[in-house]
Amino acid sequence: MTTESPVPAFPTEPTDSQHARPPISLRRLGTRTFVATAPRGQQLTVGPADVPGAITPGELLQIALAGCNAMSADARMSHALGEDHDSTWWVRAIFEAEGDEYVGFDVVADADLSALDSEEETKLAQRAAAAIARLCTVGHTLEGNPVTTLTVGGQVFKE
Repeated sequence: MTTESPVPAFPTEPTDSQHARPPISLRRLGTRTFVATAPRGQQLTVGPADVPGAITPGELLQIALAGCNAMSADARMSHALGEDHDSTWWVRAIFEAEGDEYVGFDVVADADLSALDSEEETKLAQRAAAAIARLCTVGHTLEGNPVTTLTVGGQVFKE
């Protein structure tokens, strides 16, 4: 079955100062494996680590955090290092089996800073960190305590 389901009704209504983002769908491909489709049509496979080509939900969370950090700091990095600078952002999740949860994340920005003196390097690091603190929605969300609802068969559950 490859037909898309109609967009469901969602139980949470945004307040006047909020707005809801377009939904993302996950359609089942097989056992614990789904294809995620974003509102603009991009797709990726979500599933366990042993499924070729699949990205796990934990990996997606790491990608979201590193991507948000990188995008938030990019203007500062480009200003200091040039528009064509190379940077690689790394993220590591710390997992605790007892609680079945990620208890921490380490994000590392790796860029060639050799053209900067130590004062410029420090200034760039501070400005990049400030931009991330100000602009990274994913980071803000992880630091907060967002309410999550789940609807199954018309039953609404809150975590």
